[in-house]
Amino acid sequence: MTIALMYLWPLDVRAQFRKCARKWAASYLAHPPGVSHEVLICMSNGSVRAADEALFNGIPHRTCRYQDGGWDIGAYQSVARECDSDMLVLTNTRTNFWKDGWLLPFVKAFERFGPNGLYGATGSYERFPPNPILFPNPHIRTACFAVNPKQFRKFPYIVDSREKGFRFESGDWNLCDWYADHGWPVKMVAADGQCYDRPHWRRPDNIFRRGDQSNVLVRDRHTDYFDAAPPIEKQRLDETAGLATVRL
Repeated sequence: MTIALMYLWPLDVRAQFRKCARKWAASYLAHPPGVSHEVLICMSNGSVRAADEALFNGIPHRTCRYQDGGWDIGAYQSVARECDSDMLVLTNTRTNFWKDGWLLPFVKAFERFGPNGLYGATGSYERFPPNPILFPNPHIRTACFAVNPKQFRKFPYIVDSREKGFRFESGDWNLCDWYADHGWPVKMVAADGQCYDRPHWRRPDNIFRRGDQSNVLVRDRHTDYFDAAPPIEKQRLDETAGLATVRL
């Protein structure tokens, strides 16, 4: 199986996200994925400088470009159109890794459930624009997920704005609904290697916005926020993501 890992580095907001890029790169170097793969650094909306490449020193990679308004989702789609790997793992600017061998659970999920599926590091039932009333609103969170890029290209909508990104993740274009409606697997892949279907995303301990989150495969800004939150806020965030008793 050929595997590619993509990270988004937005050149038009360098000052805002430089710490995130450094954190992603440091965490990648500190926690070997455990599987051979290619790294794609997608640099969006600006001219590449030597300092941009220097952020990823020590990480063998290929640089690709995205010049449009679709934020992370638009960049994902752009990279997938050019990527012919069997599996493409997509990570946004604020993701980071915390355990060695983090790529192996994604590979094992592909091998077990098939290459046509959608495999996410976290899942949520959260109400979210443009569906502020709908609950539960199951969606794979787009901070980090794995797909076959050829399959992903078939998604019928192009994301070229922030608003369309919401529609893609948790709105009327819901990516995981599109996969499920075609009969393809939609799985949340936990750090312990277990894979969960949508009715069970909020059942395990220590998942996204629950406990110590040690069963989250790949972290992002929302896991970091939860860790730092006081107990009453943690309870609210767990309830927002969807309590374990929810059944779809």
